[in-house]
Amino acid sequence: MTIRIPEPRKYTLTLLLWWLAAAYSLALVLHPFFIGCGCSNVGPEHTCGIVQYYASIGSVLWILLLPAGLWLFRKRENMLLFLMILVMIPMVCAMALLFFPVITGALELFSLDSVAEFSAALMLAVPLVPYVGLLPLLGKTASEPTLYTLLVLYCLAVAAFAVYLYRKNKK
Repeated sequence: MTIRIPEPRKYTLTLLLWWLAAAYSLALVLHPFFIGCGCSNVGPEHTCGIVQYYASIGSVLWILLLPAGLWLFRKRENMLLFLMILVMIPMVCAMALLFFPVITGALELFSLDSVAEFSAALMLAVPLVPYVGLLPLLGKTASEPTLYTLLVLYCLAVAAFAVYLYRKNKK
C-alpha cells in the first residue's frame, strides 16, 4: 500500500522536517550545558564525555543542515536571505574574536577594565554556540583561534553558496 503525497505537500513536509532537524541539532548542542550530567563542570570547558559527545553531534548536524536549508529554501527569497544572515553573523563574530587581542590592545588606550573585555568577548561568542561541539573534534591541541579560523572559512564557503543560489534564483 503506497501513500501518494501531492508535490506541494511534499515540499512543505520537507521544510518542516528541516526545521525539526535544525531544532534538534541546536537542542543537542545546548541541552548538556543547561541540564548537566551530575558533575560540577559546566560550559564549553566541560570535560565529561557525554556532554562533548552530544555537543559534537549537534554541531556537525548543524554544519550539514545549514547548506541543506539554503538549498531547500532556494525558491523562497526571504528565507534564503534570513539563512544568509544566519551565516554572516557567526562569520563576523568569529573574525572579531580572531582579532580580539588586537582590538582589546587598542581599547586599553581608553583604560577599559577586564569586565568590559569579558562582556565584549561573551557577546561575540553567543552566535557561535551551535559550533561549540566542534572544538573536541579538532583534537586536544586545538584552541579557540583554530576553531574561529575554521568557522570563518566554513561561513565564507556557505555564504558563497548562498549568494550563488540567490543569483541563480534571480535569473
